[in-house]
Amino acid sequence: MTSLAPELLHFFRFDELPGKGAEAAALAAETLEVRVRVYSPDTPILHEGERSFCVRFLKSGWAYSDTQLRDGTRQIVDIYVAGDLVQPTTVGGHSRASVRAVDYSTILEIPFASLFPLIKRWPVLADRLTAASARFDSIHVERLVSLGKRDATARTAHLLLELAERIHPDSADIEVEFPCPLTQIDLADALGMTAIHFNRTLRDLRLLGLVVMRKGTIVISNRFRLAQLAEFSADYLQQRHTDWWQEPQAGQDVAANAVIEGVPRKAHL
Repeated sequence: MTSLAPELLHFFRFDELPGKGAEAAALAAETLEVRVRVYSPDTPILHEGERSFCVRFLKSGWAYSDTQLRDGTRQIVDIYVAGDLVQPTTVGGHSRASVRAVDYSTILEIPFASLFPLIKRWPVLADRLTAASARFDSIHVERLVSLGKRDATARTAHLLLELAERIHPDSADIEVEFPCPLTQIDLADALGMTAIHFNRTLRDLRLLGLVVMRKGTIVISNRFRLAQLAEFSADYLQQRHTDWWQEPQAGQDVAANAVIEGVPRKAHL
């Protein structure tokens, strides 16, 4: 019997299925068709407008999605790190953005046709995909706030803190260092800035003693001071249970200032 990649076992969390984890994992190992693809740096993974027939899981490396403008500039929409689903927004099944590998990246592809029978048998597995999609929706909201309302310093600090949190989610250290193969041009295109403006902003953060960007590495010297500057909270990066669609039971908290059976309740955040 073949075994499923540990990264996929962790992502789908078969062990959390009540009394069915071992059975589901074994069936997945037997039935899931998993294709392993390795991409060189700056290699396209998916083209804008291309139809996608599989779920893509980034096992290792970095990637990003972007959309090109007529004047030759681009906007980086998503940044993907190891452990992410690489699922750009689609319209009618066609990708709204291109996806490109930043460094040597390994993608695990699972065809929809191979995955759907497993989800049909254990519908709760679809929640894992929904949670991952909802997480990127939250990231998009923060990115929109940054582009619309945060100044260059706060915008840059917010993105760097987000990347640090995604790379080291369990770290509580004041100083955090993480590998980052993205160039200054890449980061500028993700932040809606010119490369010169980003470089000046990075210099300002360095002079404040908060951030140093070396080739391939970012060091945040004091993440708490940087978080104050950016008004950053990592709550939006937490993957929560996706039972939001279930109608609450009587007396259960649902929203701030909601009234259940005539009694005001506080929101459960």
